[in-house]
Amino acid sequence: MKRLRRRSDLLVSALLLPAVLAGCATAPPPPDDHGQIQTLVTRIHDPAEAATVWLLSLMGERLALMTPVAQSKWNTRSPVEDAPREAALVAAAVKEGQARGLPAALTERFFRAQIEAAKQVQREHFAAWEAAGQKPFPRPRSLQRDLRPKLDALTKDLLDALAAVRPQLGGEKSRVALARHSLALPGQSGVSERAAALALEPLRSP
Repeated sequence: MKRLRRRSDLLVSALLLPAVLAGCATAPPPPDDHGQIQTLVTRIHDPAEAATVWLLSLMGERLALMTPVAQSKWNTRSPVEDAPREAALVAAAVKEGQARGLPAALTERFFRAQIEAAKQVQREHFAAWEAAGQKPFPRPRSLQRDLRPKLDALTKDLLDALAAVRPQLGGEKSRVALARHSLALPGQSGVSERAAALALEPLRSP
């Protein structure tokens, strides 16, 4: 659990916590108030709650990468959906999840939800850019050399976090932790409530 706390500290200290959980009325802290986030995490003494915050932080980190992913695809006019890669990602996650004691059905459902949330973010960006007549972005991050390797690394971290959270999924502690903590997202993210709800669905209704 010390590893969970260290990982959560590193992630959340640089994150904002916007109110993106459906039904969450808590306003996000101002962009320069990262100290409150650090304090929040270091004060979490319950292992179940700390594990939940860790998982939410990783989910937020993945969704935040969808903005540069969308920019890269926009420049190359690539479609949002990449069915072969999605299928390969889910299959690999299920296999790696089984090595961590995760049921195949839970792993598949969780990662399909993350993929749908990611596509939702990208589609929202595409719609906004189309309406604004957005030109190609200068020097976008490389999808192949930069972004996808980061996403692949996040998959392993997400599996570790999901395995840590799994024992309390559906229980009272899990519901309280999800209600208490917004999905951790970097300030640039632009993640909508719809995208966040898609990502969170497997945790809310395991």
